[in-house]
Amino acid sequence: MIVPPFRLSQTPDTVTLAITARYIKLNELEFIIEGDKVLFYCKPYHLKLCLPGTLQDELIHSKYDINAGVLTFVMKKAIPGEHFKNLDMIIRFLSPVNEKKKVDRVLILDDEQNVLWEDTAETAYKYGFAMKGLYDFHRVIDEYAGVIKVDPRKSDILERTRLQEVDEQIKFNIDHYNADYFEEESVIKELIDLKSPWVEFSKNAMSFNETEIDILKDLPNKSYNLSPEQKGYCYTSLIDILFAYCYDCRVTSFEGNSESGWTIVEIAASLSWLTGFDNVKCAVTSAFRRSLIYPLFRNFSLSQKVFEDVKTILNLGEVCVMKCLIHIYNIFLEGDCCRYILNDIFIKDYIIYVGKWNEHEWNSVVKQVMNLKIEKKDLNMCLEEIERQFLRSILQKDQLDSDDEPDEEEGAVALPDNLRRVFGEKLDAIEETRKLWEPQEMKLVSGFGKLSIDLNDDSDNGQGKILEDGDN
Repeated sequence: MIVPPFRLSQTPDTVTLAITARYIKLNELEFIIEGDKVLFYCKPYHLKLCLPGTLQDELIHSKYDINAGVLTFVMKKAIPGEHFKNLDMIIRFLSPVNEKKKVDRVLILDDEQNVLWEDTAETAYKYGFAMKGLYDFHRVIDEYAGVIKVDPRKSDILERTRLQEVDEQIKFNIDHYNADYFEEESVIKELIDLKSPWVEFSKNAMSFNETEIDILKDLPNKSYNLSPEQKGYCYTSLIDILFAYCYDCRVTSFEGNSESGWTIVEIAASLSWLTGFDNVKCAVTSAFRRSLIYPLFRNFSLSQKVFEDVKTILNLGEVCVMKCLIHIYNIFLEGDCCRYILNDIFIKDYIIYVGKWNEHEWNSVVKQVMNLKIEKKDLNMCLEEIERQFLRSILQKDQLDSDDEPDEEEGAVALPDNLRRVFGEKLDAIEETRKLWEPQEMKLVSGFGKLSIDLNDDSDNGQGKILEDGDN
C-alpha cells in the first residue's frame, strides 16, 4: 500500500487532514476516527495516524478537489481549545515501526572457508548516526571507498581521528590560504556579503513544501533508544554536517552545484571519516579547520560567516533543520559518486530523529552553539603567524617596488592604497596579539602529539614542511 502525502492543521476546536490522493474511486473510501487514531483507506492508498490528542468520532466536513486530487477532512477535537503540538512534524504521527536489530552473525571467509572477520554486536566498531553502527559494513566499504575514507572495522574512533588529522596536516596548503586571504577584500567579501535566505524566515512561518512532505511520509516512524553518549555524538555530528551544508550554500550563492555533495562530505568529518566529537566546540573547530583545507574558498572570515548561518538555522527550530537535512538527502541522492550511501548511514535517521527528539536536550545544545566563538588560535593551525609572514612579505615587497623606478618591461604594479592600508592595519593587529609570545617555530598540536610546520621549507608545493618532534 502507498502512504499518500498529507498535511495536518488545526484551529482551537478542529483538526484538518488534507490528503493528496489522485485518481481514486470515492465509493471505495474508508475513513475511521477512534479517539486519537485516524484511519484512511482508498485503494491503493493507506494512512494510519496517531494524533497527540483525542477527537470526536464524527466528521464535521469533508470534500474532494478533483483537479488538485486533494481530500480534506475536518474533525472536531474532543476537548475544545486543546492545542495539538507539532502537527507539522508528520513523521511523529505515522504508525510506529520498532527498530529492528540484526542478530545474525556476518562472517567473511577466504577461499578455504576460514573466518577472516566475524561482524557481531560485540566486535563491530561505532560509526554512523549516533555511532550506532551497521553489522554488514563490509558490503559498504569496498563499494564506497571513494566516499568514506576509513574502514570502521579496522579502526576505532580515536584511530579515525588520528588519521583524519594527519590527512589535514598533509593537505593544508599555505599558498592557497594566503591567496584567499589576499582576496578577502574582493572575491571573498562578495561571498560574505551575500544575504542568507534564512534571515527572511521566522520560526513560526517555517513549513514543509510538497516535495519535502513526499519524502517525510515515506520514512518509517522509528523509535531510538540512545544512550547519553550516543546522543552526544548525534548532536555534535549534526552541527558538523549543518556547517558543511551552510558552507556549500554560501559559496554557491545558495544555489548549489554539481560539486555540492563533494564539498559537504569533505568538510564534515562525521561523513568522510566517520569520526565523533566530545563536545560542540570540537565539532565546530573541526568544521572550521576543514573549511580552510579542502574546498575552493579557504578563508577564516568566510568560515565565521558560515557559522553565523548555522546559528540562524538553529534559531529557526527543528523544521528548518529538517528542511536542510532533506536538501542534503536530495544532494546525495542525485550525485554521481555513490554518496547516497550516506543517506542510509546518517541522513535518513537524522530526519526521523529530529522530528521526534527531546526538545529540551536539543535546546541545551543550541544554547552552547549560540554562546560559542571560534578564534584562529582555537584551530591549532598557526594562522596568525602564517598571515603575519605573508603580510610582512607583501608590504616589504611593495615598499621596495615603490622605492625603485618602475620597470615597464616587467609590468610591476604597486599595491593599491586601500589594500596597503588594510594590510597594514591587519599586520599591526597581529603584532599586538603577538607581543605575549615569540615562538621560534610554529607548533601544530593534534590529538596524537605535536608537529611543526617549517615555513622556510624551499619546496615549491606551498604546503610547508611537516616535521615530527625531534627532527629539528
